[in-house]
Amino acid sequence: HTDPAGRWLVTRRRNRPPGETELREAATGRVAAVVDVGPGLDFLALAADGRTLVTTHQDGLRAWDVPTGREVLH
Repeated sequence: HTDPAGRWLVTRRRNRPPGETELREAATGRVAAVVDVGPGLDFLALAADGRTLVTTHQDGLRAWDVPTGREVLH
């Protein structure tokens, strides 16, 4: 998934813990941040600001501050 401006790419790798999600610079592939969104992820989207990752899980919607990796909404 990329942000609307195409600057960031959100990736998850199979050989990592289930909730580990990476924010990468789209141009270089460099990992800029890692956010542990926890298990049970259904869908994710990166907000236009490039700082907020929104995820849906079986128990509802969550939002994450990408630079700090902190959950800001549950």
